[in-house]
Amino acid sequence: MTNDRVVGRAKRRGRRGGGTVRRTGKSWQARWIEDGERRTQGGFGSKDEAAQFLKRRSDAVVVAAGLADLGLPVPVSRPKGPARAIGLLADEWFEVRKAEGIRMVHEDRWRWDRHLAPILSRRTPDSVEPKDLHRWVSALRNPDPASRNSDGTRVDAISGPTAERVVHLLSAFYRWAIREGHATRNPCRGIARDAGMAKMLRSTHSPDSTVVLQSRADVERLYRAIPLHYVSKVRQSRKKAPKGTKPQIKAAPASTRAPVLNPVPIAYLISALAGLRPGEVVPLEWADVDVERRVIHVRRNYRNGQMSLPKSGKGREVPIVPYLLNELRAWRNKNPGAVLVCPFDNLVWDRAFLERIFGFTHVIEVYKPEPQRVYGYYVLPFLYRDRLVGRADLKSDRGDGVLRVRAFHFEPGVRRSGALETALEKALDRLARVLGLERVARSAS
Repeated sequence: MTNDRVVGRAKRRGRRGGGTVRRTGKSWQARWIEDGERRTQGGFGSKDEAAQFLKRRSDAVVVAAGLADLGLPVPVSRPKGPARAIGLLADEWFEVRKAEGIRMVHEDRWRWDRHLAPILSRRTPDSVEPKDLHRWVSALRNPDPASRNSDGTRVDAISGPTAERVVHLLSAFYRWAIREGHATRNPCRGIARDAGMAKMLRSTHSPDSTVVLQSRADVERLYRAIPLHYVSKVRQSRKKAPKGTKPQIKAAPASTRAPVLNPVPIAYLISALAGLRPGEVVPLEWADVDVERRVIHVRRNYRNGQMSLPKSGKGREVPIVPYLLNELRAWRNKNPGAVLVCPFDNLVWDRAFLERIFGFTHVIEVYKPEPQRVYGYYVLPFLYRDRLVGRADLKSDRGDGVLRVRAFHFEPGVRRSGALETALEKALDRLARVLGLERVARSAS
């Protein structure tokens, strides 16, 4: 076996067997020539493991070539044990990738579940043919207008590069399945050289038709054009209308629709001037912004409902340019830092999102009998800086002009402090003014 690196065209003649071993990220990869084509197999935990596989594969190639020269049939390897469904094998494969520390495993899992699981879960690996892939990719690029997702929404077409990533993901699965003895061939191999497939996987993006920001002045103009505040709207219940009349939705009084600081402008500016991806901006906290050293600590990435490490697989520090530093300081001064959130506000409406991001379980107990209530009748979550730290059970006593605080419940692990109490008092006073009440009265509890 030779250690010469295999390079050059895909089609090669002459040498049989041979190959190289190289590191790819946290794993090792074997590369060799077989049937005139360059082959690769990755995912090995060590260099020795990849070298042993390469030696076995090289010996098999030499034996097969000798049998072919003698005109004898070449034995075909068969998968070990009964054929298993791709859906079950995929679960096992993603667990292996997670254990190997593949940094984008959550995104790959989401892409698999969205595009591949509906058509492959019940198939066996060797039942998939290249013509099947051609048909499936065509359906992803140009879906039937009548097709629907599992949630009833219309299936949207995906771009050529996205379809190419789906094919690469499936090919990676087959490489693992072949190594583990669950498949004998990879139907994705060589599919990109098909003219029709290459056309479907090609990007249709045209730089000439895309408006781009060419200077920091363009970035600043767009930043200034985004509204700094938005009006928090309460979802109104629709009352049943008499028969023969249209239902009437009573709008909330203008005095109760208070402007809320819009985080979109500053999030956009951080992304544009610090070079952060949108998924890296969303989970940022003030603790990640070091004003003294003028750096942002990028530690997390939020994508497809999952919080994970950044795309590079590790955190990094990003410098803050002077203009962004000034805007961050100004934005923090504008932000009151504490607000009582309406229980029907968009921030808390998505319960699953709220639990993932804030670790906060939102409960509405208006319709529960009083003995079954844990927090109270009409409870508002309390947002302090970047955390939901408690819940206030409030009652508007318009007869006496008082906002009564029946109880306040701190979340587990929240440390009480003078700053927190002051922020809560200011938030209560601000809410009382919005409701047109004169003062705030807190119970002893």
